[in-house]
Amino acid sequence: MEENIILCDTDTIIEYFNNNTQLLLFLEDIGVEKLIITAITRAEVQQGARDKAHLTKINRSLNKFPTLDIDDSISKHFSKLFKFFCS
Repeated sequence: MEENIILCDTDTIIEYFNNNTQLLLFLEDIGVEKLIITAITRAEVQQGARDKAHLTKINRSLNKFPTLDIDDSISKHFSKLFKFFCS
């Protein structure tokens, strides 16, 4: 996996798909090829599908982004960061 990747949350991906001009310009500067999503973001965006055809369209769009699975190591790292920044 690349060193300089940007993890995008659900709101960012939804705005990307909605062609938010300001966000598109920002991500263009970063480099869309550096973007990655989590399995959770994928599922949250898929949840918005109106029907099977819409889900297919969503999946085609989501497939542009590598997906990071959440494992035990990532969960523990999140917990440490959360305690550090939110305590």
